[in-house]
Amino acid sequence: MYAGSAPPLLVAILLGSLAFASPARAQHGMTGGPRPLHLRLAEADVIAIGTVEAVSDGRVTVGEVAALRGEAQPRFEVKRAPSREIPFSVGVSLLLPLRGAREPYVLVDDARELISLRDAAAVTAWRAGIDALLAAGDDRRALTNVYVAWLEGDDDAMRDAAGAALLDPRAGLLPVSPELAEARARAALDPELPLVARRISAILAGGRAEGTAALLADFSAAALDPQVLETALRNGIHWRVDGADDALLRALDDARPAVRRAVVKLIESSASARGLARLPDVAAHDADEGVRREAIRVLNARGLLGERHGGE
Repeated sequence: MYAGSAPPLLVAILLGSLAFASPARAQHGMTGGPRPLHLRLAEADVIAIGTVEAVSDGRVTVGEVAALRGEAQPRFEVKRAPSREIPFSVGVSLLLPLRGAREPYVLVDDARELISLRDAAAVTAWRAGIDALLAAGDDRRALTNVYVAWLEGDDDAMRDAAGAALLDPRAGLLPVSPELAEARARAALDPELPLVARRISAILAGGRAEGTAALLADFSAAALDPQVLETALRNGIHWRVDGADDALLRALDDARPAVRRAVVKLIESSASARGLARLPDVAAHDADEGVRREAIRVLNARGLLGERHGGE
């Protein structure tokens, strides 16, 4: 169940996987986990926000109901399978996509995919957000704009839902337009935005050559976050953006060993001649043993390992 206080594990895994995936895979996103929210809502007869009042083996009683689409009583029941461990808790407010003409309703998807609303402010934000999402219908540009607004908003759960939808090819929103890719590049470099929003923005920007060029145009800002940096470099290589090789070499001097190790791997995958020429020095003199070993591995794989490194 999505909680408002912390990003769900799904999104953390998705972000990490995309950042280190192949360029083509990163460009088009990944499937897995809950379906994009607008697809689930499209299948609902009733969409409501309500608070769990009671939980039994076969039913969940929901009260304080506000119907966002369809008609629902102020209190109703939802079916649940008693054999399954479902994370319903009394007192928790939930966004409920439901099937059925009357109670007891059934959930559109697994209850583990329900979104919990942590407080009254979250309820207000989600009511407005769902209204906007429903108004967008199946208009791709409108849906993207709604999710982007959520991405930069204050509600953690809305940000997570937006990121999951924007990066999921099942949503049909990838790639974003060149103009939006450039805008997402600027967002990825904005230190005032939440880290999750910056990382997702970098991935969206990297799906277009225009967005990638915008990311690499302000390389020093990209270096604020290693994942944004690697996304920019990887897609710069993929799209053959002017200056990508220069950016790759500058990143080889980054203060963070994890970044330098990632750059060595990118030099290997891109076969950058200038990068490969730098690796003997990295193998001999980098301050981090892991970086040195990675450089030696690449040199050895390329048949470029000098005798002075052969025993390391």
